Amino acid sequence: MWFPTIIFWVLFLAGLFLILIALLDKDSETSTTISASGETAMSILQKRYARGEIDDNTFKRMKNELGG
Repeated sequence: MWFPTIIFWVLFLAGLFLILIALLDKDSETSTTISASGETAMSILQKRYARGEIDDNTFKRMKNELGG
């Protein structure tokens, strides 16, 4: 009779561990994470600036917002 109880607690603790890992991983994401195209937000911003899509003030403001 004790075997189902042990299985329950092992699965319960494993679930809590996975939830905790997911929450901590979500909090560690920054605004410079890799996008679906494989580029970081900073590299996209630099390319837009290099192409002349945004001016110097906009680039500096957005760079500061990204933490760079």
